[in-house]
Amino acid sequence: MALEIDSAEYHYTRDAWQATLRRRLRLEAHGILVASATPSMIRDTPHEVIAALRTLLLLATTRPTPPTALAKGHQQLTLFNSAEGAKLQAP
Repeated sequence: MALEIDSAEYHYTRDAWQATLRRRLRLEAHGILVASATPSMIRDTPHEVIAALRTLLLLATTRPTPPTALAKGHQQLTLFNSAEGAKLQAP
């Protein structure tokens, strides 16, 4: 599963938006569920974003594990340890 944070600042031009959609298509073609949110959604309604992420995580557990994919030019971040991940998945 991937979370893509889409801001107007980086998606203002047609080319930038198309680059985002191409990247999303590549992720989805590898079986990766992609959630999208804006910075203001994360700031103003984090509960909605978290609820969507929890749902996608539950959906992801029923699917085969996709191959590991690293975004070019981006550092791979560890978002949480296994104990925290279990808390996030809990209903």
